[in-house]
Amino acid sequence: MEKKDCFRLGRITSTHGIRGTLVCEIDSDEPQQYGSIGTVWIDMPGGLSPYAVQSCDLKTGQKAFLKLSGVEDLETAEPLRGCDLFLPLDMLPDPGTNRFYLHEAFGYDVHDSTHGHIGQFKGVMETPGHDLARVVEGEREILVPLVPEFLDRIDRDGRILYVTLPDGLWELYS
Repeated sequence: MEKKDCFRLGRITSTHGIRGTLVCEIDSDEPQQYGSIGTVWIDMPGGLSPYAVQSCDLKTGQKAFLKLSGVEDLETAEPLRGCDLFLPLDMLPDPGTNRFYLHEAFGYDVHDSTHGHIGQFKGVMETPGHDLARVVEGEREILVPLVPEFLDRIDRDGRILYVTLPDGLWELYS
């Protein structure tokens, strides 16, 4: 399994107890949909390594206690702290018509309802309030808030993300 065929599920943040239980932060608005996964891939220095999931105990918020085959004690659990967890892309639920996963929008053209084509979706900047899309056209980079009121629709076939920029944002970058 390669990263290009996966999505990041979350990160191992710490260990719990002496029997190899891992504490994970799940990067999902609905972490409960991943409570019965059979295998996770952990990003190790040599690439992704599969681990069978013995149990996944979802806690409040986005925290989960994960017990993996082969991780039986603190000595085998501790090296996994800080590693990212991945699942195959086909395990992602369909986001629906006007929603999308950030990883699928990379490279999409971005069109504003007033200004037309404004650039390509090149990345995401995480901020405490909300994520910002890095939209690049030539030397110009526009940071577009990734919030529902500014995202109109996505054309997966045409690889276009349609947005309505907040008032004054275009002028700020012009």
